[in-house]
Amino acid sequence: MKWPWRKTPTKPSIEAEATPPPAPVDPDDIEKQERIIGVPRKPYIPAAANITRSAGGGYEEIGVSGLNVRQGKVYDDYNADLMTFADRMKRYDEMRRSDTAVTTIENLLSLLLRRASWETAPGIGDTSLRGKKIAERLGQNIFNEMSHSWDDFLRLALIGPLKGLALFEMVWEEKYDGIIGWRKFADRNPITIDRWYFDKSGGVQGYKSVGYSLDDMRKRVTVDVPIEKLLLYTWRKEAGNPEGIGLLRQAWKAYNYKSAFEEFAAIRIERQALGVPVLQLPDMMDIPKSERENAAQMVARLRVNEDTGLVMDASWDFRYEWPGSADVPFEGMIERQHQYILQTLLAQFVGYSQGGDKGSFGLSADASSMFLHAEVTIADWICAGFNRYAVSPWMEYNYPDHYPRPRLVHGPIGMKDVGELGNLVRAMFDMNVLAPRSKLDAAMREAGMEGITDEDWTWMEKQRKLRNPQPAPAAAPTEKPKEEAPETKDDSEKPDETK
Repeated sequence: MKWPWRKTPTKPSIEAEATPPPAPVDPDDIEKQERIIGVPRKPYIPAAANITRSAGGGYEEIGVSGLNVRQGKVYDDYNADLMTFADRMKRYDEMRRSDTAVTTIENLLSLLLRRASWETAPGIGDTSLRGKKIAERLGQNIFNEMSHSWDDFLRLALIGPLKGLALFEMVWEEKYDGIIGWRKFADRNPITIDRWYFDKSGGVQGYKSVGYSLDDMRKRVTVDVPIEKLLLYTWRKEAGNPEGIGLLRQAWKAYNYKSAFEEFAAIRIERQALGVPVLQLPDMMDIPKSERENAAQMVARLRVNEDTGLVMDASWDFRYEWPGSADVPFEGMIERQHQYILQTLLAQFVGYSQGGDKGSFGLSADASSMFLHAEVTIADWICAGFNRYAVSPWMEYNYPDHYPRPRLVHGPIGMKDVGELGNLVRAMFDMNVLAPRSKLDAAMREAGMEGITDEDWTWMEKQRKLRNPQPAPAAAPTEKPKEEAPETKDDSEKPDETK
């Protein structure tokens, strides 16, 4: 990849063996592919008869995505209030700043993942010393050498699932050792996106940024930002839409109802506590129109507070009318919409036993476990986007010949139940149960723990032998000598006792 702002770096030195890049294989050379793969290659059968082979050797994309784009703006929502991207972002910011359920979702989503451990690791299958050192150098740039912390970047990136996208501009610089690395991931407010640039197949090529400079001049700035400079996270991307579908889009309906019910409830409470003020003017008195309007305004502005009061003519009749019972179930309606908002991120367990909603401990445990699984998926989404769109150009700048690429990984998400974890460990490492090592490794990874090392496995085998010693083989029984039967004499040889 070639970028106009790329500076040719001096080659960083890592004292280890070089990993040669894989030799390119001609796709038409089937015999060579069979020798490399080791199995016969099945003949390729095209999915459609009208697929054309391009001059470059690949296959052309001939379909269209179906995304509704006019002059670089995406129109992909049926709701007129949320039709344009700018309108959605304004309403989502209003929801984040004013609603407790939305704030709860954002905190649950962000705090658990920010608490987890994040690190860099060599590529899958890369056991070389060079790969390990490259991964360490990558991690040093990510966690120690930027103008902001990794936690700040992660907090802003996790707004993406809520709004539908998170946008950053990668700012590069040359480091002390010749590495071309990141100086920062500059946060770009989605409200500055004026239009998108697409290629003919629907791929995003960049966007037009419109905003104002932060200096005293407050100058309007319009600039085109290419996709190579961007780290774009899109949540629920459909039909190639870079704006995605955020969780707040599903919560918008419940948020609207909840806001309306809260306003109705506040008005009802005020009228129930104050009553409806009524000012009756004399029938036989000729009152000017202006005076009648002033009287109406006084009654409309009447509130129960420390400055309440009314000055009127002695002939006027002022009283409060009781508006009726306040048994309208606003609280249950508000709590129901509150739960609907929490359900958009599977966080409904937060609202159990609040208001009119009930939930058992078992139901709460199942719901919170499902939520943790969703958190793991979001953490994988962060790693996948960072590895594909940030680590790849970093490697192209510095170590284009090294494969497989290093990667960003995350540790376990959330806290494990101590009781369940103890039962799991007790069941897996029972010395009286002989389980294959591969099964134990799979169970530990499923529980979010690391696999068994060779040293631990050797220790386990030793302890198993000490606790369950093999009984000594029993000695072979010795055969007793056969006793000779006494000789019996024939009756004919017996003396004749009758004589």
